[in-house]
Amino acid sequence: MAKPLRDVLGFGGAAGGKTFESFRPETQRVAYEKAKSFLDDPRTLIFEGPNGIGKTHLALAIGNALIERDGLNLAPVCFITFQDALRQLRKTYQDGYEGIGEECYLAKWRGIPVLILDEVGLRGLEQAPSEFTRRIGYDIVDGRYRAGHRPMIITTNKKPAQLGDWITESAVDRLFEMGEFVSMEGRSWRRTPR
Repeated sequence: MAKPLRDVLGFGGAAGGKTFESFRPETQRVAYEKAKSFLDDPRTLIFEGPNGIGKTHLALAIGNALIERDGLNLAPVCFITFQDALRQLRKTYQDGYEGIGEECYLAKWRGIPVLILDEVGLRGLEQAPSEFTRRIGYDIVDGRYRAGHRPMIITTNKKPAQLGDWITESAVDRLFEMGEFVSMEGRSWRRTPR
């Protein structure tokens, strides 16, 4: 059975409820305003900060607003975690794999009008970035850069200097040219009594 398009684009389940209206901007006013301005001026935004402060919520709010505005059939945006992107690409190298190849995935991520790449630099799959991770991070950013600076929304808990370890310094340099880093500070809302 085919997945609904909203799920294929990464906006199914709980992601669909992440909107500007459901975000609590009290402590993240600058990031909130930058995210809202993306709808009128789509330039790359890199939300950087600790866990639980709303980076992914704002990224999904942008995506949901684009879908609401432009319609689901236009598929204006795709959301994927960096770890899921790496997993999908690693599968293409397994013996017996018969799905689409690495270049098809990269072409998809290069061609979508807005790509949301979540949790770049998250430790989990590997304690330190492998050459494969660095190459794929670079290829995703560089592909969008060469395709006319197609906008991206990236979330990360890495400062720009650390992010280069995960996607290369060249990719970080391109991100600076394509848009801006938005630093977010504070405590995790998940650990705050409600």
